[in-house]
Amino acid sequence: QYISGNFSFDTVSTLPNTTSLNLVTANQTGQQSGLSCNSANCALAMDTTKMADGRYEVYLQANTSGKIIGNSERKYFYVVNKQPATMQLSFKGASGTNLQSPLKGRVVFDVDATTSSVPFSSITFLVKQGGKIVLSKGADMVLPQMTMGWRTPTVANGTYQISMEAVIQSNSATYKAVSNEITVTVQN
Repeated sequence: QYISGNFSFDTVSTLPNTTSLNLVTANQTGQQSGLSCNSANCALAMDTTKMADGRYEVYLQANTSGKIIGNSERKYFYVVNKQPATMQLSFKGASGTNLQSPLKGRVVFDVDATTSSVPFSSITFLVKQGGKIVLSKGADMVLPQMTMGWRTPTVANGTYQISMEAVIQSNSATYKAVSNEITVTVQN
């Protein structure tokens, strides 16, 4: 999950005798901060504008009379309050695939999707013809270096423009990177 600005966590403990909750947040270096409430069920508001952009771990501590009686599973989220200084997206044919030669069958691309503070939240491969999108294929897990495949029989033989778009999408902000566009010929 990607968060910008103010964000509310609804917290609930199912442990008996819970008298208070601590929402513990740790940054990438392990530095911890927290929010507390005197109840077993409460909403806790976090202002991420005071936090550096990056990856955070969060978990809930249930307490009785000041003693920790249990911890929730740990979850992760990204704070993204500003556009990353670096957002690069490019691709090329993998394993020596020449995209200037006619393509057939399954084509694999090497993708470089790098950012400076948080990873992209999604990526979309686009196939256009005459300026219209004829095929799009997406992924919600984006790695800095990854591969994506395209089964060319999903479009008719012809000339197409292929490209990729990657997005960082939070609860209140969207940042987009667009790759180079390459003209290819499909000939199955």
